[in-house]
Amino acid sequence: ARNLFLSFLAFLPYGLVAIALFVLTLELDRIAALTLLPYILYQGYAIAWGYSLWKRNRPGEATA
Repeated sequence: ARNLFLSFLAFLPYGLVAIALFVLTLELDRIAALTLLPYILYQGYAIAWGYSLWKRNRPGEATA
């Protein structure tokens, strides 16, 4: 990806949709909702990782 900020922003909706799916599924079937927890945890990790990559590789910052 050439623009890490856009890559980071692209992951945000997936996390929000996963949380919404978890909440709605929790009302219908608790066990099915609990199976979504690993995915939600992964999404949180991916968003945090994408953010850290963006912060560490900002354009214009020289690396020594």
